This record gives sequence, structure tokens and C-alpha cells, in this order.
Amino acid sequence: AQSLGKWFPTASVIKSSVCYSNDKVGGSAGSARSSLLLFYQYVSPPWSQSTVTNLMSHLARIARDHRTNVGGRIRVSTEGVNCTISAASTPGGSEDPSFEAARTLRHLAEDLRRFDPDAFSSTDWKYIDGLSADRHFKELKLIPVKELVFYKIREEDCAGVKMSGGAGGEGDAIPK
Repeated sequence: AQSLGKWFPTASVIKSSVCYSNDKVGGSAGSARSSLLLFYQYVSPPWSQSTVTNLMSHLARIARDHRTNVGGRIRVSTEGVNCTISAASTPGGSEDPSFEAARTLRHLAEDLRRFDPDAFSSTDWKYIDGLSADRHFKELKLIPVKELVFYKIREEDCAGVKMSGGAGGEGDAIPK
């Protein structure tokens, strides 16, 4: 695994065992397929930093040893996980290429459920199956972050603003 440099010194990049570019999808690789998985999962209470580190190690081990045909980006923080990943069928595989790619991502989701059943039991997993193999990401980036989504808004900038849990509800702060 390689690093992402000074911006993310503890991030890692793991090359996928398969890579299809636009020019390789035709011909013998024409039957190759990929699937996408998108999800985010916030956790409450927040994870400890050691849990974040353990999850990063767990995901790296899975990508290196068991699900080597996975690529994409997984952001992990004490708040939870934000993920966009793909899996591609492997050349010369004995099973249906679409099934192989889809199965890989469902197994990875199960790996996460086993890691933290409370956090991932209610995750809304979004699968997109049967895609062309060139939709597969060529590497997996595991990125530890302080916040899953950063809006560049400081707490002191929000002083006096009434916050609410949803749009359109009573008490929402609406600028005039």
C-alpha cells in the first residue's frame, strides 16, 4: 500500500488486482463487468480513535487478502464512514462476471456488519450492478478524516443561529 502524502499521512492506497481501461473493455475483456456500492453511515456515540484505526486496518486487510478486486474511496472518521467503491469481475473467472462483481461488494458490506453490527445493521447500501468494467476504480483509497463532510463553517460563525434537525420544520433558521 502507498501513502497519499502529507495531506493524508495515515491514508493508504491499495491497487486493485484488476484494472480495465476503455481500450481494454472490448475483445476478450468485453464480458467483464463491475458493480458500485455507495453508502454513508454515521455512528452514535462516535467511535474512539482506536476504533477508526482498527477499521482502517480491517479494510486494508480485506482489500489486500480477500477482496482484491475492489477499488474506490472510503473515508473513515469518529463520526462514521462515507464510501464509494467498485468491484470488477476477474479475468478468466468461472462464474458470471456480473454476479462476481456484485457478490464481492455484498461480502464487503457483510465484513463491515461483522466489524460493528450496531453501526452497520441499519445502513442503506446502494448497489449498482451490471456496469461496464471500465467503471471500476483501479485502486482503493482508505482515508482517515476528522469529519466525513467539511463545510468550512466554524462553530463561532454559528453563534446565535437556531439549529434544527430537519428542513421545513418549526424553528428552522431561515435567513431573511
